Amino acid sequence: MRLKESLAPPGFADEDQSFDARLLWLILSTLLATSTLMAVILSLILHFYSTSAMLAFGSLMCLTGMRLTRRGHLQTAGLLVSLSFVAILTYILCVGYGIHDIALLGYPVMSIIAGLILNGRGFLAITILSIVSIGGIVYSEVNGLIETRYSQDTSFIDFISISAILATTAVYVRLLAGNLRQNIIRARRNERALAETNLELQGRTLELERQGVALQQERDLVSRLMETSPVGIVRVDRTGRIAFANQRAEQILGLARDEITQRSYNASEWKIADDAGGPIPDEQLPFRQVIESGQPVYDVRLGIESSDGRRVYLSINGAPIIDEAGQIDGMVAAIEDITERKQASEALRASQERFRALIENISEVIALVDADGNLRYISPAVERILGYTAEERLGRDGFELVHPDDAATLRAAFADLLKEPGRRATIEFRILHKNGDWRWVELTGHNMLYAPNVQ
Repeated sequence: MRLKESLAPPGFADEDQSFDARLLWLILSTLLATSTLMAVILSLILHFYSTSAMLAFGSLMCLTGMRLTRRGHLQTAGLLVSLSFVAILTYILCVGYGIHDIALLGYPVMSIIAGLILNGRGFLAITILSIVSIGGIVYSEVNGLIETRYSQDTSFIDFISISAILATTAVYVRLLAGNLRQNIIRARRNERALAETNLELQGRTLELERQGVALQQERDLVSRLMETSPVGIVRVDRTGRIAFANQRAEQILGLARDEITQRSYNASEWKIADDAGGPIPDEQLPFRQVIESGQPVYDVRLGIESSDGRRVYLSINGAPIIDEAGQIDGMVAAIEDITERKQASEALRASQERFRALIENISEVIALVDADGNLRYISPAVERILGYTAEERLGRDGFELVHPDDAATLRAAFADLLKEPGRRATIEFRILHKNGDWRWVELTGHNMLYAPNVQ
């Protein structure tokens, strides 16, 4: 279980530390595989048992380094493995494999690995140790302290050249490793920033989608409200062309929607006219008033001719449509058919005029008296009978001209009449003429205080 945990790649919450750990783990796993394979080959095929044992020791150090890496001790793991393999290289050279080929290959490789996984001080220590190791081996060979398996002429020139190569390699490796790390860090930061931007864009996209759904729902609601509105609704664009009409507008105007939208607000086919049938100037039409003033208009009344030739009277309320730039983009208008209302009003007015003409020309006096006995209306015939004009008596007490001997009886009859709505009563009494004479008159009263229109 512990070996399995050691071989598993590490992971940390901090992304930079996680990246360093994975890089070190990759290098250590590569060294583990390489050293293990070389140990097997040297032991079973070439029978170099001591060298094989050293490589096996290197594999064990790689496993230890991988466990340290998983625990977060990255520098310790890197330094331990680097020192181990410098020792292995030194041993291999000391037992007589020569300095040139292996040193030129092994030590620069170790410098590269150390440059990638160690900090500045650790890397410098490994580089110095490698140069000292090479110097020790060269010194031992020159003075015959060790015997090489393969005959080579080794001198301090080799030490100087190899040390120079190693130092140069170390400097370049360190610079490249630093640049590589900075580039990797920069790339990781850019990746994080890109991921954050992507998340933000996704959030904005979702918000826009939600807003789009809400907007569509709002539009659907407005569309349903407009189609079920009891008044006609039309939209006129900035050029004056009717761009939309709801179902009620079709019914009021007597045209299909596509026919309405082919016309302008002041098209001659409408035959727009006022109540008297005269033309209405364009500047007095609702659209022109809204466009020029930028303010709503209310209850603009006009008449048009429907498709079946009927005269239709309309009451129009209009308001400006403002675009995103704050400019007037047209007008929305609510249209109400007031034809029946107008006809009823005209019929009522005609009836009232006929009734007034009847009352004003009848020989008897007709009066309306409130519950306090004050005259609310009196017909012009009063002037012929009593000498007073209607204006002189209007608003006065209806009992003030009654003969004192008849006043009590008349007031009692009036009180009885008020007690029973709809009751009728007739009484005779004397009343004062304007010239001072007393005239006998007959009064027929009808209690109509129950009728709201009379009150």
